[in-house]
Amino acid sequence: MKRWTTLSFLAVFALSGCGMLDMPDETKAMNKKMDVTNNGVHLQILGIALQELLSPKFTDNLENTKVPTDMMRYAKIFTDEASPTEIIEAYYTFYKDMLLGYNENVEVNTVESLRLHQRYISYVAGGLIAAMMSDEKFETILREQIEAGGTYEFAAYTLAYQRYDALQGYFLHDMASGSDANVSSLRKAVGYYRSIKALARKPYASKFKLLLPKFTLATMVVKGEPLNPDDWTAEFSSSDATQKGDHAYQFFQAKLDAGALANPEIKALMSELSSGM
Repeated sequence: MKRWTTLSFLAVFALSGCGMLDMPDETKAMNKKMDVTNNGVHLQILGIALQELLSPKFTDNLENTKVPTDMMRYAKIFTDEASPTEIIEAYYTFYKDMLLGYNENVEVNTVESLRLHQRYISYVAGGLIAAMMSDEKFETILREQIEAGGTYEFAAYTLAYQRYDALQGYFLHDMASGSDANVSSLRKAVGYYRSIKALARKPYASKFKLLLPKFTLATMVVKGEPLNPDDWTAEFSSSDATQKGDHAYQFFQAKLDAGALANPEIKALMSELSSGM
């Protein structure tokens, strides 16, 4: 023990003599530089992801695209990299554009004055960001913006609706349709259904709504044609979500073999789909 104490003392003495004990300050400076570099990389990832998300190669024909799968991967990259605050701040720009991004100072509405195509891009991009983020980041947004009365409270209500709409209308539906089904797709479907249930349990779920003024067209239009568009309204519906769960239950009940359905884990997963909101 005495030997090690003496060696330790000599080591400290030697390091102090050669300046090695100044390392903490040098390390701090290096860490600061690394923080700046890492932040630059972080912002670059966010910027490129948003740029690609809105790229004309994906959005020029968006109205005729059933599922914007190309946009999805960039929404996923963005939401994986971004903090909850960065997510809601980005979403807010889309929210304001789809809500109010048109010219009110015209006597006759047209496609151009209403910016229908551009606002639809914002609607889709915002919806993908809402859908692709993790449950943990989404819960943080709800706590900070809705429950704590944050700056983006009202945008967060619409974000929550768009998340619900995408989860039940596309992701859960996609897992529970078609000709293929296995245990992995069942687990994925139940994961989506759990996320929907988490929305339904919120005491303020009735406020999860979408209202886009002058957005819905009853007929096809041509450029420059006068328009009289309707408002687009929608809201969270626990009964619709329950129906989606029931549909998924029936789908997997029909597709999985008897051996799989007898497995205790599978029984538990199937029970979740049939338990409603």
